[in-house]
Amino acid sequence: MSHSICENIKQIEQEIGNTQLVVVSKYRSLPELQEVYDFGHRHFGENR
Repeated sequence: MSHSICENIKQIEQEIGNTQLVVVSKYRSLPELQEVYDFGHRHFGENR
């Protein structure tokens, strides 16, 4: 699943261009969030 998260992020960034993507971490595991962080994202949102 985590591979598809990073692929989705890449696709979204290509489609929307020059914007800031905020990754929503709601109900995601720490390993999933760590992979997205390692992928280079630093803007996270949380709402539970």
